[in-house]
Amino acid sequence: MKRELEERGFQVVYRENASRHATYDAIEEFLGKLSTDAIGMVYFSGHGVQINSANFLIPTDLQAEKESDVAHDGINLGDLLDRMAQVQPRFSLVVIDACRDNPFKSSGRSIGSTKGAGTAHIQC
Repeated sequence: MKRELEERGFQVVYRENASRHATYDAIEEFLGKLSTDAIGMVYFSGHGVQINSANFLIPTDLQAEKESDVAHDGINLGDLLDRMAQVQPRFSLVVIDACRDNPFKSSGRSIGSTKGAGTAHIQC
């Protein structure tokens, strides 16, 4: 994906197996490049969790024992979409290749660092 977009003239902000801090840095870099005449694209491949009506992208270093851990330390997809909308790019596309299961609903399971493994790139 990264190479194909770069070959077509897109500026790409890319992170692979990103920690929470690295993901937030990539989001800030992406939003800094986004403008009203840009095409903004976010592509995330990894693990996600849906809690009530909110969707969270899971960074590789997230250690969660309960839903509130995910809400506090996960990447809130709605917040990212709102921030993109504030810029009002010419066109926006968001592709999320992630399950949105919630392991906390019935099993008492936790999310460890292996659950978040994947590739995350933010592209504009």
